[in-house]
Amino acid sequence: MVARWKPLHLGQQRVLEGLLKHCRHLTVGIGSANRYNCDNPFRASESEAMLRLVLPEQVPILHLDDLDNPPRWAAQLASRLGPQDALVTANPWVREWMEPYYPVIHPVHFVPTRQRIAVEGKMVRAAWQNQQAWEQWVSPQVAEYLHSHGLVERFRSEFAS
Repeated sequence: MVARWKPLHLGQQRVLEGLLKHCRHLTVGIGSANRYNCDNPFRASESEAMLRLVLPEQVPILHLDDLDNPPRWAAQLASRLGPQDALVTANPWVREWMEPYYPVIHPVHFVPTRQRIAVEGKMVRAAWQNQQAWEQWVSPQVAEYLHSHGLVERFRSEFAS
């Protein structure tokens, strides 16, 4: 599964739980791993640390840099992943560029309807920016990680207007 995980929220966590139940082999990709801005306010190592809170150690996590060259990015990802049954992503851009390499499945298919949580990372980041409640959209472990590492405060000091 490829996503940005900025931050890992409950909707994504439910997808990861579903993937772990349904997949023989799972590889997780952190998109925009080399970007640091308002939309990508964590270093790849910070996103990976949040993922490690919910993933077994044997699940590989790839850092996927933006290359500003979509065909090259897609070819590089396909080369790094090798043969796969499918690629899972909610990102339409990733879908478009990876469909020549793999069947692409939307992550919602791995979560039963009643267990789906309608949240996006940009909702959490907007709450941070506007000094609003956000903890309800992430697991207690992720909230603790964000607080203990000062990442919400760093976001607000660097990116809030």
